[in-house]
Amino acid sequence: MNSRRDKREELQSEARHQTIELVSNLVPFGNLAYKTFTAISKPLYIQRREEWIKDISLRLLRLEEQDKIKLEDLAGSDEFNTILIKASNLAQEHHQEEKINALKGIVINTSLDLSKDK
Repeated sequence: MNSRRDKREELQSEARHQTIELVSNLVPFGNLAYKTFTAISKPLYIQRREEWIKDISLRLLRLEEQDKIKLEDLAGSDEFNTILIKASNLAQEHHQEEKINALKGIVINTSLDLSKDK
């Protein structure tokens, strides 16, 4: 149920931004106003994506600094890339921290498991 609501909120957020962009192109200096608006108020999905990428990147870099993983090896792993992409897509669809943290755990644990095998 929450997933439908989340999806609806995301679609509404995107629609608002598209409408504002369209209208802003019709008025003088409207494009500048739109860019200012989007710099202040990013669509939900962009905020979620940026937060996800930042957090996962920092966690993986920390593990590499601790010599627990090698990012170069993981970059070449089809299994890791598949899990990372799927988890990233799911994380953008949810606002619930519990679910997002579970997805982060899956990515981190997969990176550790694959690194142990090497």
